[in-house]
Amino acid sequence: MKSQEKDTNKSKNKNISKTIEKRIYKAKEKNTSKALEKNLFLNRELSWLEFNGRVLEEACDQKHNPALERMKFLSIVSSNLDEFFMVRVASLIDQYQAGINSRDFSGMTPEEQLKNITARIQTMVKEQYEVYNNSLIP
Repeated sequence: MKSQEKDTNKSKNKNISKTIEKRIYKAKEKNTSKALEKNLFLNRELSWLEFNGRVLEEACDQKHNPALERMKFLSIVSSNLDEFFMVRVASLIDQYQAGINSRDFSGMTPEEQLKNITARIQTMVKEQYEVYNNSLIP
């Protein structure tokens, strides 16, 4: 019984995947799909920054995390941001400098992504310094 249910679920998942792939392919063909216009997709870089923001929230949580754990979370955020700039932001800068203005699945150009990343990073780094200077360093 269970193997039949698994096979049925696998079949449904394959059908769903094929449907999604077809829709994405059609969207690429049209170059301006309704899905892209409605921004149904999240931007990869901004989504990653939001994840890193949640790690930073752990560093801010004095109630549930001791000081050393909070310091570890801050160092994770810093390490993640270093890699983020070396890989992802560098790639976006290359695209921008090459004059590539194509939109990603979220509907953003490299320039728009860089502007949004800059705004989010400034807020994140400011909060990171506030935590470090005001609650971790005596």
